Amino acid sequence: MLKFSCNNATEVIKKLSAKRMISQTPSFLSNSAKLDIPNLRNLERGSMCGPTLQDRPLKDFQLLKKMGIENIVDFREDAPQQYALFCRQNGFNYFKFPLDSIENIKNNQFYQQTGFQKYSAKPLLISMLKRFFDTMRKGHTYIGCQYGVDRTNKGLTLNYFMNHNMKPPRLLHWEDETQKTVVNRNVRIVEKVFHHMTPNQKETLGLPQVFRDILSRKMPGFIIENRP
Repeated sequence: MLKFSCNNATEVIKKLSAKRMISQTPSFLSNSAKLDIPNLRNLERGSMCGPTLQDRPLKDFQLLKKMGIENIVDFREDAPQQYALFCRQNGFNYFKFPLDSIENIKNNQFYQQTGFQKYSAKPLLISMLKRFFDTMRKGHTYIGCQYGVDRTNKGLTLNYFMNHNMKPPRLLHWEDETQKTVVNRNVRIVEKVFHHMTPNQKETLGLPQVFRDILSRKMPGFIIENRP
């Protein structure tokens, strides 16, 4: 498997700038400063990512609505139903896509055993990936997990590698992690998900049959940032 190193964020940004891959922040998202949410980042197409909004005041949801956010994607396995109901009652489309153990092939929710030590993705995983990718292409979406770091990084990386015409993500890492570790871990997760898809499933998502074909188009591309 190919591995990619990122010595520092400045180096990566320079590479991206040379390739004209740095995304521009829409002006209306400047209002995000008023939210005062830790680990909050602006994404392309009017989307944002960060920690769960579960304990945020109603005024934050109202501000997000004014900023054009229409969808909320929750990557937490243990997200309560009351939160989903609250989001829908306040005019958001809520989508729960648990990424806690998407890389675990023995996860019965997303994978099924097809032979001795052989597993393949269930149709449920493909349908959830497709819905997630469709939502991200439409934009105006808030995605997140508990802290807006680990599972959010997974979602951003899946979206970048497997979705179409998406710009490079901005990943966060904890103080005890290296940037290289963050990149390699998330690329490995995407690769593992990819290799457990059938040829028809890859075709359904518009993916090539060989993972290296994805890598050749998508790397380098990460912007790695220290967690505030």
